[in-house]
Amino acid sequence: MIQKALMAIVIFGIFPEMLGMMITKWTKNEHRLFLNYIYGIMIEFAVTEVFAVPLIILRKPFHILSAYWLLACIILCMVSIILNAFSIKDIFKRFIESLKNTHWTVVLVTILVLSQAFVLARYAHFDNDDARFVTYATMAIQQDVMYTIEPQAGLQEDTVLPTRDIFSPFPMYTAIIAKYLDIHPAIVAHTVFPALLIPIAYMVFWQLAYVLFGKVNEKANIFCILISVIYMFGDFSDRFYFGHLLYRIWQGKAVLANILIPMSILVYYECATENKIINWISLYIIFIAGCLTSQMGILLLPICIGVLTVVYMIKYRRIGYGIKSLCAVVPCIIYGLMYLIIK
Repeated sequence: MIQKALMAIVIFGIFPEMLGMMITKWTKNEHRLFLNYIYGIMIEFAVTEVFAVPLIILRKPFHILSAYWLLACIILCMVSIILNAFSIKDIFKRFIESLKNTHWTVVLVTILVLSQAFVLARYAHFDNDDARFVTYATMAIQQDVMYTIEPQAGLQEDTVLPTRDIFSPFPMYTAIIAKYLDIHPAIVAHTVFPALLIPIAYMVFWQLAYVLFGKVNEKANIFCILISVIYMFGDFSDRFYFGHLLYRIWQGKAVLANILIPMSILVYYECATENKIINWISLYIIFIAGCLTSQMGILLLPICIGVLTVVYMIKYRRIGYGIKSLCAVVPCIIYGLMYLIIK
């Protein structure tokens, strides 16, 4: 039990914060602790995608992916500690000082978000997609294979890989977390992920509102309160947008819709206004993470950013935005072409 608790602290606490610091070190943001965590999860997704796709195509066993993932995260965390050796203490000190002047809206937002996360973690929602997503993760741990067995019929796929799934292997991230926490993938998907990903989604909403509403904390808090209420009363179907957060956040497509697309909009706004290299690198990482979560991410993220690029190219009359945006969508282009070739 103690070992599981320590691994949970490392994977869900130390890893995201340390990984995110590699990006936020070069940005000017007053809320680095939250952004560290968001970017850290994005980097974990991206690392999974980078290693998983080639290993799946080469039909390598799952334990190789999990070992590479852990090694990569450890190395990146060590690099982050070296880069941020003198600023880690200040980040946590500023966060603690900010808690002393907590506004009542912060308390209300916290209650609403945690209550939503608790309900889904405590009263898990199950649907037919468990037959694919959770089964892929379970087979990865129990049989040490990745996408070589058809999950619904249990048949060995010796000749043809499921091209629909291998370029967006989010279940492998579920399997990695389940392996290192030593708990069943179904528990990770239906209990751990809601408690983790629902608060992260609202962190992204808050950061987006903070930027759009003139960097006023109270306005961002009120925005999150309204969004939270809309989500609670808008989930009239588990197939609607709101239901994907409150019912199905353990699925990659729900992560794409509620975390990655809003985060891509936020990061692209920073790219357009600040135009720093680190912002474009962040966008590149988000695109890789989006490819992990769903096949729709390979298409929807470039479309979303493409529309914003056209707007800002017209507004600022700079063709450079188009060139940099095209470079950022390279991962989606590569995985899309690979899908067409293998299919």
